[in-house]
Order: sequence, then structure tokens, then C-alpha cells
Amino acid sequence: MEKQLSTRQACILLFISIVIGKIMILPSMINYISSNDTWIVFLMAFCVDFFFCLLLLPFVTKQEQNFFVAVKNKTGKFVAYLVAVLLFVLFGFKAFDLLAQNYFLFAETIYVDINKITFLVLSGVAICYLGTRQLRSLGRTIEILFFLIVASLVISVIIAVPAIKPTNIFPIFHTGFSNLARGALIHGMWFGDFLLMFFFMGNVKIEKNTTKRFVKTYIFSALAVVAIVTIFVCVFNHTASIHRNCIVDMTETLPRLLSEGRFNWIVYFTFPIASLFLMGFYAYCSISSVQFCIKEKIKSNKTVSALLLVAFFAINFILFMNFSRYYDFEVSALKYFAMFMNLVFPLAILPVFYANGQKKIKQGGGV
Repeated sequence: MEKQLSTRQACILLFISIVIGKIMILPSMINYISSNDTWIVFLMAFCVDFFFCLLLLPFVTKQEQNFFVAVKNKTGKFVAYLVAVLLFVLFGFKAFDLLAQNYFLFAETIYVDINKITFLVLSGVAICYLGTRQLRSLGRTIEILFFLIVASLVISVIIAVPAIKPTNIFPIFHTGFSNLARGALIHGMWFGDFLLMFFFMGNVKIEKNTTKRFVKTYIFSALAVVAIVTIFVCVFNHTASIHRNCIVDMTETLPRLLSEGRFNWIVYFTFPIASLFLMGFYAYCSISSVQFCIKEKIKSNKTVSALLLVAFFAINFILFMNFSRYYDFEVSALKYFAMFMNLVFPLAILPVFYANGQKKIKQGGGV
């Protein structure tokens, strides 16, 4: 099977997924529940994710088959199709969540008055276009954007540093462990990035240090998010929950800097673009999942898969006309699906690969 990603590109995609979706609206939402212990919620969730990441890594680096083909060969079509449908729904929701966050960014932060339907149509076309590209194309593009994204993160932190008050994170654990665990569980849709590892199977060029680089990327990305969230809490304290865009609001803490030069526009410019490519990656995961199910029956399977994702977006848009309603759905009904996919699903899938040990499978195949 042809490898589409280098280890470097796969690590960058993992970094983007871990960081981008968690430093926009999520910190303020969790802060509403956990106050100054917000950073602990992120740390707890990342520890669980990292545990599952370590369990999956041996198969990512040893499997030469596409994930769905491997599951099909070991369990049969029914289980493989069921897994594909679950992953289609999961990454469809993840992509739509980022889409809603981007609209919120344009409407509430950048103050761009854009019609919701127009925004959905234009963004949906771009997302589905990216989702139908090969992983190689996404990997090369995001590799170019990587340094701009890192520069934006560094600029945001540097601007926020003078406004930091370290005492704002104390007392630690004052909201109670049960409340912190609840905060991590109900926001499960934003975590579970280790599930992307399934789509790296058979697609990443394995090098001598691939496993170590994945581990280092996960640790570095998680610590970067925790550090940014901690700074966010130290800057805004009890008002953090009303600052609905963490990484952008952190750049607006120095009025003098804003009046002399709008360095924060670099952040405004970078994050929507980075989010778009992350949505494209999620769309790729969803489209690949459907494509696996229908490729033997429908000739234009990629087009049909993309249209199904568009329909999924449209249904969500009709049901949830604004981000607040969608967020309520995510932390109420959708949290159970997220818990299942983040905690039960990987434990159910792992025995499939352990059944024959960790032998390298040489039969090719893929989407």
C-alpha cells in the first residue's frame, strides 16, 4: 500500500488536531464549570487520551493495511462497516463543531456580518473539497502552514504575558475532583484525538524514530494547550467564562499595543485557515469511512461520500441554528456518544489487533 504521509506530516496533523480545536471556545466553556481549575480538566482529559494513544501506536507503526481493511479481514464486513459508520458520525460532528466555532469567530470577534447559509455553503464546499483530496496533499499544505500557526501561538502568549497574575489559578482543586471529571467527560467531543491514529494506519512512512516522534508530539501538543489555558485563566480569572475565544482574547489585553499595531490580526488570519484545514482532515476521515462502505457498489463513491457529509452538515445546521444550541446538544445528548468513542470503542477494537499478536501484515489494501 502506498504511503501518503511522512512521519513529520503525520505529527503535524496530530499537533494541529490537538491544539487548534481546544484553544478557541472550549476554555471559556469549561471555565464556566471548573473556574480556575480549568487547566486541570484539560490535563485530565489529555492523560486519558495519551494512554489510549500509547496503546494504539504499536499498530500504527506495524500495520501495512488500511485500518478498515484490517478490521474487515479479522472480523468480517458487518463489524468493519459498523466501525466505519461510527467514525463517519464522530468526525462529521467534530468538523461541524469547528465550523460552528469559525462562524462564531467571524461574527463575534472579527465582527464580519455574514449570512449563516452563505457561510455554511462556502465553508462546506471548501471542507468537502479538502476532504476528497489525498492525505498527501493535506500533509504538504499543513506542513507549510505549521510555522505560521506556531508563530501565532507564540505571539498570543507573548502579548498576554504582561497581564498574567499567577495567583489567579489558586486555590487548586477547589471545585472538587467530581466536578473536574464531569467537565472532562461532558466535553469529550473535543478530545479523543488518538482516534486519528486509525487513519494513519497504512498511510504513514514508518521510520526508525516514528513511535518516539508521535509520543513527543502528543506530549508537546497537550502541554502547549494546558499552558495556554493556564495563561488564559491567569489573565482573566473569574471573567474567563465570558471571553468566548481564548486565543484571540489573549491578544487583546494590551490596549497600547492594539493602538500602535494590530499584531493580533496575525492570529485572526491564521486560526480560521488552520481550522479550515483541520476540518478538511476530519472530512477526509468521514468521507474515507463512508467510501469504504460503498466503494464496491457505487462507482463514484468519493463524490457520494462527500455529498453524504454535506447532508450531515445541512441536517445539523437545520437542527442547531446557532453555536449555543449546538453546544447544549454536545454536552447533553452527544456526550454519551463521545464517551463511548473515547473510552469503550478503542478498548473494543484493540483485541481485534491483539488477536494475532503484533505481527506485520503484508497484504495491501485501502480506501
